[in-house]
Amino acid sequence: MPGGLLNIAAYGAENVILTGNPTKTFFNATYQKYTNFGLQRFRIDYEGQRTLNFNSETEMNFKIPRYAELLWDTYLVVNLPDIWSPLFWQTDVSGCMTPYEFQWINKLGALMIKEITVYSGSNILSRYSGEYIEAAIQRDDGGKKVLWDRMIGAINQFTDPANAFQNGGFYPNANFLSNPPPNHSGSDVQPSIKGRRLYIPLEAWFTYSGGKTALPLVALQYQEINIRIRLRSIKELYTIRDVENPDPGTGKGPRKAPNPASAIDQLYWFLQPPQDPSGIVINPQTLTQRQNLSRYVKKNNWDADIHLMSTYVFLSQDERRVFAANKHTYLVRETFEHDFLNVAGSRRVDIPCRDMVPSFLFRFRRSDANDRNEWTNYSNWPFEGIQSVQPVDMSNNCTSPPGLVHPFLFKQTGPLVDSSNLQNILLDMGILLGSEYRENILEEGVYNFVEKWIRTDGFAKNGLYAYNFSARSRRDCYQPSGAQNMNKWQYVTFEFNTIQPPLDTDNNNVEVLCDPSGGIIGVRKDTWRLNKWNFDLRIWEERYNMIVIENGSIGLLIAR
Repeated sequence: MPGGLLNIAAYGAENVILTGNPTKTFFNATYQKYTNFGLQRFRIDYEGQRTLNFNSETEMNFKIPRYAELLWDTYLVVNLPDIWSPLFWQTDVSGCMTPYEFQWINKLGALMIKEITVYSGSNILSRYSGEYIEAAIQRDDGGKKVLWDRMIGAINQFTDPANAFQNGGFYPNANFLSNPPPNHSGSDVQPSIKGRRLYIPLEAWFTYSGGKTALPLVALQYQEINIRIRLRSIKELYTIRDVENPDPGTGKGPRKAPNPASAIDQLYWFLQPPQDPSGIVINPQTLTQRQNLSRYVKKNNWDADIHLMSTYVFLSQDERRVFAANKHTYLVRETFEHDFLNVAGSRRVDIPCRDMVPSFLFRFRRSDANDRNEWTNYSNWPFEGIQSVQPVDMSNNCTSPPGLVHPFLFKQTGPLVDSSNLQNILLDMGILLGSEYRENILEEGVYNFVEKWIRTDGFAKNGLYAYNFSARSRRDCYQPSGAQNMNKWQYVTFEFNTIQPPLDTDNNNVEVLCDPSGGIIGVRKDTWRLNKWNFDLRIWEERYNMIVIENGSIGLLIAR
């Protein structure tokens, strides 16, 4: 007997106080009775290899079993490995050791998901990305944001080990022990980052409203439910320092995404304890170094054991018959993503909207974010929260007492060169429905602060913008609070101005235009190629629809 059925089987006189028929008088409190049910969690496995690919995306299709009558909250579970971040030995005359300082990306659990699709047969019921889940939770969930970050690995332990566990800003490098304890080898060292399981809520429509929208599998006699999840490649999930180009002043290279073509950027260096006392080296290598490095298993993945964890609801026999026989309709918010690449300066973009739209979420991101795997950095700075041009030291030539100089007591901002140190990408924006302004052009702060203050419950980060046609934006509240019917217009237009990215004066490549005889008649270069980087705009359109379950089948009232 499944454990969830124990709630149904263990029914006695004691249940009357909860599930019996309550009475009401003016002086006594009353409550609503409920039908008996039981909850139990089940693991749902993918029928295939449960690992991630290093260079390419991974797609997994989960067929939802009928363990019980209702499907409720569901999580993607991923096992993170132990990470040993070693040192790289410079084989030049300096002989310096340079740290890799391996870090997982920010918002790891959410951003590793490229796309989730819930479907039945040929009917797509819901499709959205992990970035949307993160954005919507930032907008709507202030109370459980800390727990959410712990569940998806968005904590210093994974994303900034130097500032975790009172490390005081010093990264815990994994170095070979030259004098190991008795009965231990030099490779028996603590990991730089301890592994752990991530539990990533899928945030599908049937997980909301305290179970009131749980998916009635018992009513789907003729169709199966599937959840298809597309995951990022491993190379997009971590960053390291450029150990071949360290800064002479700090001994550390700039942070970057790993280069799959580089032998020293491979993941397997970090999945095993250090094997060589001299650190990781490149040619030329001594015979001893080659022997030590040959101990590494050159495998760029790990046992991620990817699976789903779902809560199933067991119903009583009477309610089971009711669910199986009746028609069910659920109001849902669907999500549609619209991408506009390489936008900068004054632009207009048209969004093909229709039906009832309660809200938009949108963000700008630098077009070179993939160089650093900065997927959640919505600022103009290369790294989130860190100015592009830092203040520099200045000498304080204090002569009191006479002759005494106090160097480097202060810092100065330095010259204003270009727009690199401007944080916000967006300057102002207006919204048009057809040819009419729905919102006049307003400064960036209206969408960044004012809109969030009254109409959202969360603490959405700087650069994640919201616009609502509804009074409240909570996606998990079943009661709608307003929407705009878009069927009168073919497009919604965002008219905006961004800051101007710095010009790329070093890259002067142009396309040469020739006539049929080969003579040069002109040159051409795309406008966006003139800049060092541009901005990518992503807009999430939320749209109301109905899930309809009838005669054993499921579908959408309005086709996607």
